Amino acid sequence: MTVTREMLSSLILAHQFLTPSTVKNGNQMVDVIRSLGGVQWGAEDLVLLARLQHFESEWVREAVEKGELIEVHVLRGGLRIIPADEYPFYFAGTREVIERVSDRRLHIATKLTHDHKTVLKAVSGEGRMSVQDIVKETQVPHVDTLINGLLGAGKLIRAGRKKNKVLFATLEEWLPGVKLDTVSAHESRVWLAKKFLTVYGPSTASELAHWAGWSVTRGKEVLSHLKDGITEVFVDGEPRVMLSDTVFPPPEERPYVRLLHNDDEIHLACSGRCKSLFGFQWKYKFSTTASVLQNNKIAGTIKISKKKNVLTVEADLPEVDEDLFAEQVNKLAALWHATLDMRR
Repeated sequence: MTVTREMLSSLILAHQFLTPSTVKNGNQMVDVIRSLGGVQWGAEDLVLLARLQHFESEWVREAVEKGELIEVHVLRGGLRIIPADEYPFYFAGTREVIERVSDRRLHIATKLTHDHKTVLKAVSGEGRMSVQDIVKETQVPHVDTLINGLLGAGKLIRAGRKKNKVLFATLEEWLPGVKLDTVSAHESRVWLAKKFLTVYGPSTASELAHWAGWSVTRGKEVLSHLKDGITEVFVDGEPRVMLSDTVFPPPEERPYVRLLHNDDEIHLACSGRCKSLFGFQWKYKFSTTASVLQNNKIAGTIKISKKKNVLTVEADLPEVDEDLFAEQVNKLAALWHATLDMRR
């Protein structure tokens, strides 16, 4: 089967809930995050604003407080927001990534020391504690390092925030129904590959590995275990694989514009093929840069900044539909309860 670039980009955007026909209701927020394979922490406002008919910033925080969503370092090691009940799969499927990432915040306490146990005991007794609370309670040195090791080992979990301070709880107490030993690493990798192909297929072992943080060898190995459930197709003569039950959507007839955060899932998973898929060579610059998606193509970038109650948007995109663009920018200003300062 031959798949054109247009068919592939339309499929990805539909599976990302970015087209008018696929955008979801606000009460489907957790389901959208589940389908996307999580969202990058810090990008959730724009990511969800682009995919939901209505969205409020506090909804994510409320879902974390309810134990529906959690913030964890998974996949390539980034801090992501995922459904709590899927944590065992992400945990087991990306442990090898966390083990090799060169980041002092990401390590696994493979053997619990006396100080680790002291921190665990304190948190267990208090319910939820900030770093400052733990330092005061335990008086042990290097609390940040101890906490990071316990997070990596799955003993502690981020359990919301209070006055912008992260709170920590034991996994057992905060999410008593979540057991990390219920799935194997192999099962979890296969599960992650299916999730990736559901959203980004047809794809390749290299692109899967980039998304998950695995080596390309691992990506090939995992795809080999899906051979009965995947189909090979060709995109511009290049072999790719997709889930056998993939259904391509009809062409989107309604025009639309979406604002995509620098850490939007489209950019993170399609890095390296953005130009071929969406007509724009996206490169990560800084968090105040967003791209503008118009009718299956990325038209360019804009700068977004918020100071106090003023949202400043700097844009020079003459080919973008002004009314549709203004609609999205005004939605963002309303989301952030800010006055819009548009500079074109």
